[in-house]
Formats: sequence, structure tokens, C-alpha cells
Amino acid sequence: MQRLYQETILKHVKNPHYYGTLDNPSYTEEGRSMICGDYVKLYVQIVEDKITDICFDGDSCAICTASTSIMVKRVKGMKIADIKILRDKFFGLLEGKDLDLDSELNVLAVIQEFPSRISCAKLAWEILIKE
Repeated sequence: MQRLYQETILKHVKNPHYYGTLDNPSYTEEGRSMICGDYVKLYVQIVEDKITDICFDGDSCAICTASTSIMVKRVKGMKIADIKILRDKFFGLLEGKDLDLDSELNVLAVIQEFPSRISCAKLAWEILIKE
């Protein structure tokens, strides 16, 4: 289990990126995990189909917090269509597909060894873009 909480994951738990709220977001979305009890709320500013600002808050486990922190850092400045592609690749990584994403997202690949924690890593990604 110690491998699950690697240095990068702990870094994001102790000092998550963009933790907080936005004054006038384009939209907010929240999600809960019944498995772990995670709660995440996203505050998103979109201009011309691009995320120009994003923050989050909530109460979640280390895996969910780290995944959300990595996600908001990664998607800020991206177009929605590109985020969908990245999300699908990230979900593939969690399912054990041999995908090479950026180093911080790759750190989360270890979660595939703990199937009950995969939903924790996916929560913020699922609520960011609902289809």
C-alpha cells in the first residue's frame, strides 16, 4: 500500500494546486463517491471553449485529492475537446492500458493495482466534462 502514496501523490495532498473557489465561474459541478465518501466541487471558467481558470474544493481521500490537483493543473488552458481526449487516455491508464501520459498523470497508474480506488482517481475527471 505504501507504493500507492508515492512522493508526487503526497505532494498534491499536502499542497493541492488551485484549491479554493472562483468568484464568477462559468459553471460549478460537484461529485461524490459512495465507495470512499469523497466530495469534490469544481469551479470552472470557460472562454471560447477553453478552460481559462479552474479551482476545486471538497473533502476527499488522498488519491482523489491528488488526482484532482493534477487534473486542474493539467487542464487549465486546454480546449474542451482536448480535455476529453486526455480524460479518455487517463481512464485507459487506470484500466491498465500501456499509455504514456505526462509524468504526473503516469504516477497515478499505480492505482490500477487497487481497483477499489480507481473511482477515487476518476471522480473529478467525470464531473469536469459530463457527456
